[in-house]
Amino acid sequence: MKSTLAILESLFKGEIINCKVTLNNFGYSNASREIRRKIEIPFNLQLKRERMNEKNRYSEVVSFFNYSLNENDRVKVARIIKDLRKSESNG
Repeated sequence: MKSTLAILESLFKGEIINCKVTLNNFGYSNASREIRRKIEIPFNLQLKRERMNEKNRYSEVVSFFNYSLNENDRVKVARIIKDLRKSESNG
């Protein structure tokens, strides 16, 4: 639950989550799978997805998604974070 809480806190702060951030900050190599499995399905949230296209060091175009929190879910996420912190402190 600690990584779930960390992801939710990052989203709540307005941070963008993508494959690089997910690997570096949370230790998951597949951002799209973990966002669905840990955030969207259990908490019934739909994150905003923005497709990004960039070039890698070989000048090939690569695509990935930036995930962010929808503004209309901020209150719900604040409540979820509060509940998760409370459940972690209880045991």
